[in-house]
Amino acid sequence: MSDIQAFGFRNGGADTVFYDGVRIRVFPHDIEHDPITIAACVLTDRAGLGAVGTPEGYWSNTWSQGSFAKRLAAAVEAERQVYKAYRAGRIEESVWKEKFRLFWKVMIRCRSVLGSVSAGSLREVGSVDELDVDLDKLLGGDGSS
Repeated sequence: MSDIQAFGFRNGGADTVFYDGVRIRVFPHDIEHDPITIAACVLTDRAGLGAVGTPEGYWSNTWSQGSFAKRLAAAVEAERQVYKAYRAGRIEESVWKEKFRLFWKVMIRCRSVLGSVSAGSLREVGSVDELDVDLDKLLGGDGSS
C-alpha cells in the first residue's frame, strides 16, 4: 500500500487515491443491496477520465487493461489489509463503521472485475458511451473526479 495516499468511502464510491494523483473509484449499483454488484470502476488521472471498467467491458484511450489492473489490484489489497487490521483488533469498531466498512463492502465485490481486467479479458469498447454507466451521475456531474 506504499503507493496509496488515502482510501475510504465517499460520494457513493470506494475511493483510492495514489501519490501520483491517480484515483480509482469503484461504484456499486446500490450500496444497500446484498450482495453488492459493481456498476463501474473509474480511473482518473491528471488529464481527467482515464479508464472505465465494468463487468461488461473496458474503455480507455491511454490505460491498458494491465496498467488499470495494477491500480485496481492495489485498491483491492488496501481492502484486504484494512479488513485484516480490523479483524486483528487494530481498528476500533466505531472507526471501522465510520471510515472503512463501506469501502470494504464495495471493494470485496470488485474482485471479479479485477480478475477479468488482470487477464485482459474485458471486452474493449471504443467509447465510454458504449458501457451502460451514467458517469455524470456517478462522478457528481464533473466527469473527472
